[in-house]
Amino acid sequence: MPAAFGVLIGHYWLDQKYGTSPLWTLILGLFGFIVSMYKLFKTVALINSEGKKSKDIKDKKTL
Repeated sequence: MPAAFGVLIGHYWLDQKYGTSPLWTLILGLFGFIVSMYKLFKTVALINSEGKKSKDIKDKKTL
């Protein structure tokens, strides 16, 4: 979603206002992609750490 938002803002507002097409579209699209990947990695890391915690709890119960 952030990548699409960046492309829309870049193209329809900044590029048309300043006549810099496709400069702002590319910059804000890339920024949105980076933000999306960061959020994805943070979510995966959180899910992974929660999985390890629940596995550790199960291992302690069996001991």
